[in-house]
Amino acid sequence: MKTVNAYPRQIDGLDLSPADDGYIIYQPEQDRVHFLNPTAVLILELCNGRNSPEEIVELVKQAYALPDAPVEVVRQALTQLTVEGLLQQRSRVTAEQIRTA
Repeated sequence: MKTVNAYPRQIDGLDLSPADDGYIIYQPEQDRVHFLNPTAVLILELCNGRNSPEEIVELVKQAYALPDAPVEVVRQALTQLTVEGLLQQRSRVTAEQIRTA
């Protein structure tokens, strides 16, 4: 079985609402509001606990038909989403655990 280091997952209970030029994300437990641009929301939605950061990079590349993988942009977004408390990391899970989750 392949072991992976991290599969980011958005925290439970987020309320995503479309807004002009992005989305408003309400975090009820902390009574916080975040504004995310469409790319950041795509990355957040791809953080389902089943996609690795590398897979998220590839999915963003495909979604926007980019010629090059947006590695740094996705890395920065994942870091910022984690700092803001919108993501949690699953660490050292197996591919089998991911498939059955």
